[in-house]
Amino acid sequence: MPAAKKTKKKSGKNAAPAKKSTTRAAKKKTQKTSPKAPAGKKTTSTVKKSPGSAGQKAGSGGLLIIDAHAMAYRAYYALQGQNLTHPMTGMPTNAVFGFFRMFFKILLDRNPALVAVVWDPPGGSFRRELYTEYKAQRKPMPDDLRPQIDEIKEILIKTGFPILMVKNFEADDVMGSLAARFGKDRRVVLLSGDKDCYQLLNKNVTMLRGSKGVTEFIEIDPQWVQTELGVGVDQITDYMGLVGDSSDNIPGAKGIGPKSAANLLQDYKSLTGIYKNLAQVEPKGVRAKLEESKENVFLSQDLATIRTAMPEIAELDETTLATPDYLTPEILQMFRDDGYNAIYMELNRARERRGDAQSSSGANSANGTSGTTKTKQGKSADSDASARTAGDSEQTNRKYELIDDLEKLERALAQLTKTMGKKSKILTVDTETDHQEPMRARLVGISLCARPGEAFYIALPPAPESGQDSLFTDQGLSADAARPILKKFLEDPELRIIGQNIKYDMIVLRNWGVNLPAPYFDTMIASYLSNPNVRRHNMDDMAVDLLGYDTIKYEDVVGSGRNKKTMDQIPPAEIRDYACEDADITYQLHDALLPILQQHKLESVNRDIEVALIPVLTDMEMEGVAIDAKYFKTLSQDYAKKLKKLEKQIHAAAGYEFNINSTKELQKVLFEDLDLPKGRKTKTGYSTDQSVLEELRGRHPVVDQLLEQRKYSKLKSTYVDALPALVNPKTGRIHTSFNQTIAATGRLSSMDPNLQNIPIREETGRMIRRGFVPRAGNVLLSLDYSQIELRIMAHYSGDQALIETFIQKGIDIHTRTAASLFAVEEAAVTSDMRSKGKAVNFSIIYGVTEFGLARNLAIPREEARLYIDRFFDKYPGVRRYMDDTIAFAVEHGYVQTLTGRIRPIPEIKTSNRFRREGAERMAINTPIQGTSADIIKLAMMEIHKDLLAKKLKSKMILQVHDELLFDVAPAEKDAVLKIAQNRMENAMKLKVPLDVDYSFGNNWDEAH
Repeated sequence: MPAAKKTKKKSGKNAAPAKKSTTRAAKKKTQKTSPKAPAGKKTTSTVKKSPGSAGQKAGSGGLLIIDAHAMAYRAYYALQGQNLTHPMTGMPTNAVFGFFRMFFKILLDRNPALVAVVWDPPGGSFRRELYTEYKAQRKPMPDDLRPQIDEIKEILIKTGFPILMVKNFEADDVMGSLAARFGKDRRVVLLSGDKDCYQLLNKNVTMLRGSKGVTEFIEIDPQWVQTELGVGVDQITDYMGLVGDSSDNIPGAKGIGPKSAANLLQDYKSLTGIYKNLAQVEPKGVRAKLEESKENVFLSQDLATIRTAMPEIAELDETTLATPDYLTPEILQMFRDDGYNAIYMELNRARERRGDAQSSSGANSANGTSGTTKTKQGKSADSDASARTAGDSEQTNRKYELIDDLEKLERALAQLTKTMGKKSKILTVDTETDHQEPMRARLVGISLCARPGEAFYIALPPAPESGQDSLFTDQGLSADAARPILKKFLEDPELRIIGQNIKYDMIVLRNWGVNLPAPYFDTMIASYLSNPNVRRHNMDDMAVDLLGYDTIKYEDVVGSGRNKKTMDQIPPAEIRDYACEDADITYQLHDALLPILQQHKLESVNRDIEVALIPVLTDMEMEGVAIDAKYFKTLSQDYAKKLKKLEKQIHAAAGYEFNINSTKELQKVLFEDLDLPKGRKTKTGYSTDQSVLEELRGRHPVVDQLLEQRKYSKLKSTYVDALPALVNPKTGRIHTSFNQTIAATGRLSSMDPNLQNIPIREETGRMIRRGFVPRAGNVLLSLDYSQIELRIMAHYSGDQALIETFIQKGIDIHTRTAASLFAVEEAAVTSDMRSKGKAVNFSIIYGVTEFGLARNLAIPREEARLYIDRFFDKYPGVRRYMDDTIAFAVEHGYVQTLTGRIRPIPEIKTSNRFRREGAERMAINTPIQGTSADIIKLAMMEIHKDLLAKKLKSKMILQVHDELLFDVAPAEKDAVLKIAQNRMENAMKLKVPLDVDYSFGNNWDEAH
């Protein structure tokens, strides 16, 4: 697979161009949370060792000390935007995953003889008694971090690492005492981001501070401190006394910054020296500040001083800190079972390097499914290419063959036909290409598999493009010679085609001249259906989870960085094992996933909805949409003028010019010059992100202008300027990709570009939609379900008043709800009342609380509570539905749609009220949204069949939530409208009718 395919196909995410993709480790949405670890003794918490953890080789003989709280927080925020979740429970795991990526990387790099994992104790430290405001400004720990810290502690205990904490003392004090005790005769490394720890450094004690993500660090020693701060490590407490520490709320000397503090200490050596010679300090302003802050300065020095002579540490048995053997099969299996695949594979590689004879990759995964278990590929795909040209691969239990001439091709297809037999006809198909986007990709090769362990890679290197050197066209089959043979074989309608994101392969092959039959199974979709809460549906992770197998990675074949190539630049012999393995593992994943679908009664949803939808989406993606490039060019110029005007208004409101895009300068304007309320604090100061500005809306003109500037800037960069660049040069159209495995509710999403997020309620979004046009001479037709989620709620709840509203003609649900909310006749309902009635209707569907409704409508909570109570008085069946659905989720652990699609709700039983209420809202809304998604998918399939059966020229080109968009030939307007409206309104039989609004237009906005 090319870069695209490894991101798109093997990742199964269809999420981002390869150049933007993060490492696979960051994408493993894996881990879990669990009960609290034991609090431990009053002094140190000595824990049991894991089975087989007698201790590793001494290595460097040094001691590694981990500031665990700081490390957990760093991991939490570093990976916060990646939505990492446990594969089975769906609970957040970004902190757990990041913590152990850091932890094991340092352990493997440094190989310390001793390890101490230090935590702050509950209840705070003695410093709060010295200064009641110490750390008083800190916000409570995030709700989703607390259980992850418990999980981190539990995993540490299971892996045999001691947890150290001392009552009434901070982790820094424990670290300081450990460094003082062991740093006399051995190397000590502190993993911490706290600059207080600089005072502990010496020739034997150094420090690691995170610099980027969770795997890169800066090593800090006394010389680094001297260069960076301008003071010696023996002056750090004096320095902290002067500058204070905003993160700990240590006051310092008001008005004395780092540079002034360093200069003072260079001149007078210490705080004592400064105050002894205070009369000599210049300028007078600095002298006055020091005099005014003297009490705070010495208090701050005391607060910042780490205690280094704790008796609990002096009495600690050194053997407690011996590094356990964390590379045992049991520990590796634990990480794999919990879905930490990147960690598992990293540790497994370390275990192999260590030379252990026993492989840890053979056990089945925790879900009880089975598959062919294989040992890990020992070589990278680019090693010993000559040995890979034909015959058996390195592993004796599989046969991967390169097909590079017509005789071999005929023999391979005959073998595949014989293997499949007359009944099975199951065949895995996978393509290798040179581009991520299927409509731009050129076919490089095809791999086929009809039984586990045997696969063929058919090399079809494309001719070099203009300006390129000749590549490997002489090392594969001629497309012209191979195409008719493969076309006859692969277009057999009786074939049951299996693939991993097979839609990609179908598009690539169709553009090459081969039309695959409708697919039988897609492993990416099957994985998604079995657990839609997570996004780990890539082949690499599934191979580890379900087969205990570590696949060859794309980077092993094409390289990385400056040396990275595309598949057409790689000799076929070096692609063979990688490509064959893709097909082979996909075949095995089918065998592993099918029983899971059967167990959860998901076969029908898989077969009749998701897999059946693939050909529909294939045709839609290949058709694409047209845009008016000239219109977007003009719109871009208009937006540029608007942004320039807004920039001038912002500068005028602020009182001076500054860089609007500079976070630092914006922080100064908002929180220093204008003294606006501060929100969340980040490493670089107080946040200026969108949510913070929204909370400040109306407090100062500059805030509203900034929000307007950001809106236009985002629309310009995301759509107005970006869309013309995405037009395919060969087709002249934009080809978005529709994703079936992203939204947990079952809704489709789109990417490259995302056409579902264009705002439609504001004029700005409508202006963008005006740039989407039909083919020359055609018109666009938009059909949109009317209030479909409320209609589904009426069906689920069986509420007679709600059902009656939708059955009777001429009744508006929002007007009727508003009449009950405000206790007036329907005729007396104003537009404002109707808007509030509409907001209440949809808020109830989404399980919004009175607090959320109050915030949405900007009304008091008491008023919001009254609206909710009146809603349930009017529609009591809705309340029953909600209670019954939550009870069902509590009993079964999941909810389901009318078609049988399921979504696990793991946190429905959690003791954390915040997360439990979120799970309850999810339980209420998922059957509604999921059924809505299924309805429009069913309609799309029937419309697609009708358009093909009637051989109409008109095409279905877009799906956006509850809307379908068609590019319609004028002569077919009535026929297409009749087909689409009929199929949409009859896609599913409910207790109330489905209603569809429609409109024709010369652009998307006119048609909406």
